[in-house]
Amino acid sequence: MNSNQGTLKVTVCGARDKNDPSSQRHASNSDGDCCELWISSAAGRSGSGNQQTQRTRKDKKCQWNQDFTFQVGPGQDCLNVRMLDGNMTSGGDKDSNACKVKLDKVIQQGDMEEWVKIPNDPSNNMIQLKMRFDRMM
Repeated sequence: MNSNQGTLKVTVCGARDKNDPSSQRHASNSDGDCCELWISSAAGRSGSGNQQTQRTRKDKKCQWNQDFTFQVGPGQDCLNVRMLDGNMTSGGDKDSNACKVKLDKVIQQGDMEEWVKIPNDPSNNMIQLKMRFDRMM
């Protein structure tokens, strides 16, 4: 059995503007921001099992502290993360504005915390993730 198979637990903590790392990012004037996550391969094979945080209220900071669990199978080596504002829905060209977090480091270490930059995001969002990987025996 592939040693890279197992359970990935992800906590989406919050978001901030990368240009102002001292403060948490406030949600936009839309109905609320959320974060969407899914597992895929780095080779571009699309993944499944999309999960989303709850939407923030427009007058609140982007702080979720929500936990998600993914089963990582053969060939799945990326956690994809993207921000959706209140005007966006899941679907569309997910890969163009998703950050691809390689899982090799968390698979090796078991635990990892990281701020990730969301590409093509005019708000310069960074999202704080805490990850834990438990190998399938």
